Amino acid sequence: MLYILKIWFSTAILGAIFFCIFAILNAENFKFSVIIDSIPLFLFAFIFGIAFSSIPMAIIAYAYYLFYKKLSEKKSKIILSIVSPFCIVFSFLILNQDFSNTFNWTLTLLMLLYSASMLAMIWIFKIDKEVV
Repeated sequence: MLYILKIWFSTAILGAIFFCIFAILNAENFKFSVIIDSIPLFLFAFIFGIAFSSIPMAIIAYAYYLFYKKLSEKKSKIILSIVSPFCIVFSFLILNQDFSNTFNWTLTLLMLLYSASMLAMIWIFKIDKEVV
């Protein structure tokens, strides 16, 4: 269970950092104040990420505990790596109804960054030996 919480929390932090970097790079007039102004944006993105990533993490946790006892750590991580990007895309599509009608580069990039951060966390952290 600690493994899932590590992934969930770390992905929320990385997602918020990527979101802020993206916002800073897209600012019309880049000044140092843009970086300072992005701190509340980071906090909002982090809180949103905690709430937002609970939907895909519930699915990932279910898949993790479903296959944990049957598979090795490497195979479990492969399954999580396949399932998690689909869960993130699904969550983005649910939260933004306009995305299904028109292609949006910003949302696509955010989905890719969020998925990449989750995939990195899946492989960085070690799976708990004891399942509670």
